[in-house]
Amino acid sequence: MLSNKCFPKEPRRHRNSTTGVTLLLDMSGSMGPRRDETIREVNRYLDNLRSDGQRYRVTVVTFNEGTEHLIVRKDIRDVGQLEHSEYRPNGWTRLLDAVGTTLHSNNFPEDRNLYVVITDGEENDSRNYGLDEVRRLIDRKRSENFQFVFLGSGPNSWRTGNRMGFNFSVATDWSSPQNSENIYRSLYTASNAMSQGGPITVRMFNTNSTSAKYSND
Repeated sequence: MLSNKCFPKEPRRHRNSTTGVTLLLDMSGSMGPRRDETIREVNRYLDNLRSDGQRYRVTVVTFNEGTEHLIVRKDIRDVGQLEHSEYRPNGWTRLLDAVGTTLHSNNFPEDRNLYVVITDGEENDSRNYGLDEVRRLIDRKRSENFQFVFLGSGPNSWRTGNRMGFNFSVATDWSSPQNSENIYRSLYTASNAMSQGGPITVRMFNTNSTSAKYSND
Protein backbone atom coordinates (compact mmCIF):
# COMPACT_ATOMS: atom_id res chain seq x y z
CA MET A 1 0.00 0.00 0.00
CA LEU A 2 1.23 3.47 -0.84
CA SER A 3 1.61 5.73 2.18
CA ASN A 4 2.18 9.44 2.71
CA LYS A 5 5.48 10.15 4.45
CA CYS A 6 7.85 13.08 3.99
CA PHE A 7 11.62 12.76 4.16
CA PRO A 8 14.16 15.47 4.95
CA LYS A 9 16.32 16.82 2.20
CA GLU A 10 19.62 15.03 1.82
CA PRO A 11 22.86 16.87 1.03
CA ARG A 12 23.64 17.09 -2.68
CA ARG A 13 26.42 14.84 -3.95
CA HIS A 14 28.22 14.70 -7.23
CA ARG A 15 27.87 10.93 -7.08
CA ASN A 16 24.84 9.01 -5.83
CA SER A 17 22.60 11.97 -6.57
CA THR A 18 18.86 11.62 -6.07
CA THR A 19 16.16 11.94 -8.71
CA GLY A 20 12.71 13.08 -7.66
CA VAL A 21 9.84 11.53 -9.64
CA THR A 22 6.37 13.05 -9.38
CA LEU A 23 3.48 11.14 -10.96
CA LEU A 24 0.27 13.12 -11.36
CA LEU A 25 -2.22 10.37 -12.19
CA ASP A 26 -5.65 11.05 -13.69
CA MET A 27 -8.39 9.43 -11.58
CA SER A 28 -11.37 10.99 -13.33
CA GLY A 29 -14.35 8.90 -14.44
CA SER A 30 -13.07 8.30 -17.96
CA MET A 31 -10.17 6.27 -16.52
CA GLY A 32 -12.61 3.71 -15.13
CA PRO A 33 -12.31 1.24 -18.03
CA ARG A 34 -8.50 1.41 -17.63
CA ARG A 35 -8.41 1.08 -13.87
CA ASP A 36 -6.85 -2.39 -13.70
CA GLU A 37 -4.25 -1.79 -16.39
CA THR A 38 -3.32 1.60 -14.88
CA ILE A 39 -2.70 0.02 -11.49
CA ARG A 40 -0.73 -2.79 -13.10
CA GLU A 41 1.46 -0.48 -15.19
CA VAL A 42 2.10 2.03 -12.39
CA ASN A 43 3.23 -0.83 -10.16
CA ARG A 44 5.43 -2.26 -12.92
CA TYR A 45 7.01 1.18 -13.39
CA LEU A 46 7.67 1.51 -9.65
CA ASP A 47 9.13 -2.02 -9.58
CA ASN A 48 11.53 -1.05 -12.37
CA LEU A 49 12.66 2.05 -10.48
CA ARG A 50 13.12 0.00 -7.35
CA SER A 51 15.32 -2.59 -9.01
CA ASP A 52 17.68 -0.48 -11.14
CA GLY A 53 20.01 0.59 -8.34
CA GLN A 54 19.53 4.35 -8.76
CA ARG A 55 18.37 6.75 -6.05
CA TYR A 56 14.79 7.96 -6.41
CA ARG A 57 12.31 9.75 -4.19
CA VAL A 58 8.80 9.30 -5.47
CA THR A 59 5.62 11.34 -5.14
CA VAL A 60 2.31 9.95 -6.40
CA VAL A 61 -0.73 12.23 -6.65
CA THR A 62 -4.14 11.27 -8.02
CA PHE A 63 -6.50 13.90 -9.36
CA ASN A 64 -10.08 14.38 -10.51
CA GLU A 65 -12.14 17.14 -8.93
CA GLY A 66 -9.47 17.36 -6.25
CA THR A 67 -5.99 15.96 -5.57
CA GLU A 68 -4.83 13.27 -3.17
CA HIS A 69 -1.19 12.77 -2.28
CA LEU A 70 -0.74 9.02 -1.88
CA ILE A 71 2.98 9.32 -1.17
CA VAL A 72 5.29 12.33 -0.86
CA ARG A 73 9.04 12.21 -1.51
CA LYS A 74 9.39 8.61 -0.39
CA ASP A 75 12.52 6.57 -0.99
CA ILE A 76 11.68 4.15 -3.81
CA ARG A 77 12.95 1.26 -1.69
CA ASP A 78 10.13 1.94 0.77
CA VAL A 79 7.36 2.45 -1.78
CA GLY A 80 4.71 -0.28 -1.85
CA GLN A 81 2.13 -1.20 -4.45
CA LEU A 82 -0.68 1.02 -5.69
CA GLU A 83 -3.82 -0.71 -4.43
CA HIS A 84 -7.29 -0.86 -5.97
CA SER A 85 -8.64 0.84 -2.86
CA GLU A 86 -6.41 3.86 -3.58
CA TYR A 87 -7.36 4.24 -7.23
CA ARG A 88 -11.12 4.59 -7.85
CA PRO A 89 -11.80 6.69 -10.98
CA ASN A 90 -14.71 9.13 -10.79
CA GLY A 91 -15.52 12.77 -11.39
CA TRP A 92 -14.13 15.46 -13.69
CA THR A 93 -10.64 16.18 -15.05
CA ARG A 94 -9.49 19.34 -13.28
CA LEU A 95 -6.06 19.15 -14.85
CA LEU A 96 -4.96 22.76 -14.42
CA ASP A 97 -5.98 22.75 -10.76
CA ALA A 98 -4.05 19.52 -10.20
CA VAL A 99 -0.85 20.78 -11.82
CA GLY A 100 -1.06 24.17 -10.14
CA THR A 101 -1.76 22.67 -6.72
CA THR A 102 1.10 20.17 -6.83
CA LEU A 103 3.64 22.71 -8.08
CA HIS A 104 2.61 25.17 -5.38
CA SER A 105 2.35 22.75 -2.47
CA ASN A 106 5.28 20.36 -3.04
CA ASN A 107 8.99 20.92 -2.52
CA PHE A 108 11.39 19.65 -5.18
CA PRO A 109 14.80 19.62 -3.47
CA GLU A 110 16.31 16.61 -5.26
CA ASP A 111 19.30 16.97 -7.57
CA ARG A 112 17.09 16.20 -10.59
CA ASN A 113 13.32 16.15 -10.92
CA LEU A 114 10.95 14.49 -13.37
CA TYR A 115 7.34 15.69 -13.26
CA VAL A 116 4.86 13.51 -15.18
CA VAL A 117 1.16 13.91 -15.95
CA ILE A 118 -0.70 10.76 -17.03
CA THR A 119 -4.21 11.37 -18.39
CA ASP A 120 -6.65 10.10 -20.99
CA GLY A 121 -8.60 13.34 -21.17
CA GLU A 122 -8.37 17.08 -21.45
CA GLU A 123 -8.86 19.89 -18.99
CA ASN A 124 -12.39 20.48 -17.80
CA ASP A 125 -13.90 22.30 -14.85
CA SER A 126 -10.77 23.71 -13.14
CA ARG A 127 -11.72 26.39 -10.61
CA ASN A 128 -8.50 27.70 -9.06
CA TYR A 129 -5.84 27.82 -11.78
CA GLY A 130 -5.89 29.05 -15.35
CA LEU A 131 -3.62 28.10 -18.23
CA ASP A 132 -1.44 31.21 -18.02
CA GLU A 133 -0.78 30.76 -14.30
CA VAL A 134 0.12 27.10 -14.71
CA ARG A 135 2.40 27.96 -17.62
CA ARG A 136 4.23 30.51 -15.47
CA LEU A 137 4.69 27.95 -12.66
CA ILE A 138 6.16 25.44 -15.10
CA ASP A 139 8.35 27.99 -16.88
CA ARG A 140 9.92 28.98 -13.56
CA LYS A 141 10.98 25.40 -12.88
CA ARG A 142 11.88 24.07 -16.32
CA SER A 143 15.60 23.43 -16.66
CA GLU A 144 18.08 20.74 -17.62
CA ASN A 145 17.54 19.17 -14.20
CA PHE A 146 13.76 19.69 -14.02
CA GLN A 147 11.85 18.06 -16.85
CA PHE A 148 8.09 17.97 -17.50
CA VAL A 149 6.47 15.09 -19.41
CA PHE A 150 2.82 15.03 -20.49
CA LEU A 151 1.46 11.55 -21.36
CA GLY A 152 -1.93 12.05 -22.97
CA SER A 153 -4.52 10.57 -25.28
CA GLY A 154 -4.64 11.41 -28.98
CA PRO A 155 -3.10 14.27 -30.98
CA ASN A 156 -4.65 16.91 -28.73
CA SER A 157 -2.18 15.92 -26.04
CA TRP A 158 0.58 17.58 -28.09
CA ARG A 159 -1.29 20.87 -28.04
CA THR A 160 -2.24 20.56 -24.36
CA GLY A 161 1.26 19.70 -23.19
CA ASN A 162 2.87 22.39 -25.31
CA ARG A 163 0.48 25.12 -24.18
CA MET A 164 1.14 24.25 -20.56
CA GLY A 165 4.89 24.41 -21.08
CA PHE A 166 5.84 20.73 -20.76
CA ASN A 167 9.20 19.70 -22.23
CA PHE A 168 7.72 16.57 -23.81
CA SER A 169 4.18 15.82 -24.96
CA VAL A 170 3.41 12.20 -25.78
CA ALA A 171 0.26 10.95 -27.52
CA THR A 172 -1.12 7.43 -27.45
CA ASP A 173 -4.43 5.58 -27.65
CA TRP A 174 -5.13 4.51 -24.09
CA SER A 175 -7.85 2.08 -25.23
CA SER A 176 -5.19 -0.57 -25.90
CA PRO A 177 -3.51 -2.28 -22.91
CA GLN A 178 -0.43 -2.82 -25.07
CA ASN A 179 -0.18 0.93 -25.63
CA SER A 180 -0.26 1.50 -21.88
CA GLU A 181 2.56 -0.99 -21.43
CA ASN A 182 4.60 0.77 -24.12
CA ILE A 183 4.17 4.24 -22.68
CA TYR A 184 5.08 3.22 -19.12
CA ARG A 185 8.11 1.35 -20.46
CA SER A 186 9.15 4.53 -22.25
CA LEU A 187 8.64 6.50 -19.06
CA TYR A 188 10.95 4.16 -17.19
CA THR A 189 13.61 4.49 -19.90
CA ALA A 190 13.48 8.28 -19.52
CA SER A 191 13.50 8.09 -15.72
CA ASN A 192 16.55 5.86 -15.68
CA ALA A 193 18.40 8.08 -18.15
CA MET A 194 17.72 11.16 -16.04
CA SER A 195 18.78 9.38 -12.84
CA GLN A 196 22.19 8.75 -14.41
CA GLY A 197 22.60 12.39 -15.42
CA GLY A 198 21.78 11.82 -19.07
CA PRO A 199 19.29 13.70 -21.26
CA ILE A 200 15.71 12.72 -21.98
CA THR A 201 15.01 12.55 -25.71
CA VAL A 202 11.95 12.35 -27.94
CA ARG A 203 13.17 8.99 -29.24
CA MET A 204 12.61 7.45 -25.81
CA PHE A 205 8.88 8.11 -26.12
CA ASN A 206 8.42 7.16 -29.78
CA THR A 207 7.17 3.58 -30.11
CA ASN A 208 4.84 1.78 -32.49
CA SER A 209 1.89 3.13 -30.49
CA THR A 210 3.14 6.49 -29.19
CA SER A 211 4.25 9.76 -30.76
CA ALA A 212 6.24 12.39 -28.92
CA LYS A 213 7.03 16.05 -29.48
CA TYR A 214 9.59 18.25 -27.76
CA SER A 215 8.97 21.86 -26.83
CA ASN A 216 11.70 24.28 -25.85
CA ASP A 217 9.55 27.43 -25.94
